[in-house]
Amino acid sequence: MAVAEATRGTCGDDLDNDGDTDLAMLNQQAKPTILRNDTRQPHHWLQLRLVGIRSNRDGVGTRVTVVAGDQTQIDEVHSGRGYQSHYGTRLHFGIGERDRVDRVEVRWLGGNREVFENLPADRLVTIIEGTGAPAPLP
Repeated sequence: MAVAEATRGTCGDDLDNDGDTDLAMLNQQAKPTILRNDTRQPHHWLQLRLVGIRSNRDGVGTRVTVVAGDQTQIDEVHSGRGYQSHYGTRLHFGIGERDRVDRVEVRWLGGNREVFENLPADRLVTIIEGTGAPAPLP
């Protein structure tokens, strides 16, 4: 289906919690457009949702390092990324053929540092500041 709209902003996030990024587009004088990414990929992923206790609630400014095998990735939680656009506060890491993450280091904006090891792939993990362990899955 082709969509022809004047789009003013976008939001990229995993709307259906299946490990890939979907898009919501804010259209001028029209309903929003939702583009679901239903492409099946053989690769693995890990998403992190950070909840601050001493830092801000959404973990904005928190820096995360993920190590999976020989691969190291670094990302930071942002609150917005452009005029009328947003890319969620979850961090998404593609880890290829690896089915586990060896190490996750979280450096909270307030200065606290936490390390989590041996996390399984293909899931959303919530980390609450200061608890020392990922929160149980809902």
